Amino acid sequence: MVRCAEERAFIVEQYFRSLSYKSVRETFRTKFPNSGVPSKSVIKAIIDRFRSNFTLEPAKKIRPPKKLTPEKLQVISETLTDKPSTSVRKLAVQTNIPKSTVHRGLKQLKLHPYRVTLVQELKPPDFGKRLHYCKWLRHFVRTHGIEIMNNFFFSDEAWFHRTGYINARMYRFWSSENPHRYEESSLHP
Repeated sequence: MVRCAEERAFIVEQYFRSLSYKSVRETFRTKFPNSGVPSKSVIKAIIDRFRSNFTLEPAKKIRPPKKLTPEKLQVISETLTDKPSTSVRKLAVQTNIPKSTVHRGLKQLKLHPYRVTLVQELKPPDFGKRLHYCKWLRHFVRTHGIEIMNNFFFSDEAWFHRTGYINARMYRFWSSENPHRYEESSLHP
């Protein structure tokens, strides 16, 4: 990598003397033994920049400022009003606003991501079944001793539903205050 202006000036001088990339690389290796030898594409880029701009300085990337205008804030707000569960990435794509700007807009609008709590959907027959299971488990533990509980395994698993999978970790609801929103779904559809 060519690091300093002295190295770039040497490359331009050597190229216009020899008109050969190979020659430039060989003389660069002897003149700057502690620097890495530039590739043909690096040499070509330096020569092209010198021919077009008459400068040895590397081109600076100019990015347009990402301004958060009131119009953009309005678009973000309206889009989230229609569908508050839209992710920041999808919101950026839908509004054609950069993701970082959307994040700043959400902060300015004082909106926060709230996670939806997934709860098991209970139907009227389920209450009797749950009571029956609790009585059976209590009797089972009394009969076999509390140590039998070491053989049980409880987990917080993810379920894949035929009716539509909801990943609670990824599902967010944007709001200015916590709506304490719940989604009911059956345990084994």
